[in-house]
Amino acid sequence: ISLCLFFGKFGLPIPFRQKLMYVVGRAILPPSEATNALTGEQFDIVVQEMHEKFCDEIVRIFNNNKEYYGWGDKTLRII
Repeated sequence: ISLCLFFGKFGLPIPFRQKLMYVVGRAILPPSEATNALTGEQFDIVVQEMHEKFCDEIVRIFNNNKEYYGWGDKTLRII
């Protein structure tokens, strides 16, 4: 037997409305096509640099917009 818990408006299985807010960061462009000729270690370095740029941008977006979401006292940790 499966139990269905009713939690939405009027006890229906429809979720409550939530305000959705989105933010968009800066474009992170990949290196030129010259990276196709890179060896394994060089390629790993390029991937690591792109990953660091991505993580930095995520943290920047979070810190610039956390007040709008009511998360002013929170910090973002990427592990």
